[in-house]
Amino acid sequence: ADIFHKIPFEPGKPNSILARTVKGKGVSFIEDNVKWHHHAPNEEEYRNALAELEQTELKLRLAYEPG
Repeated sequence: ADIFHKIPFEPGKPNSILARTVKGKGVSFIEDNVKWHHHAPNEEEYRNALAELEQTELKLRLAYEPG
């Protein structure tokens, strides 16, 4: 990401980036649900999450592809 080029990191000193994120963003049944902080999906949940993420990826690709 571009942020890494904008911040003057100093070699040999502690550096950090704080990010405001949404846990599980993009998966309807996981997003912003504290249960998923410590829960692994079963096979069906995994397949459903992957399908949602693939749909989101496709929409983003179509929105940003030139032409």
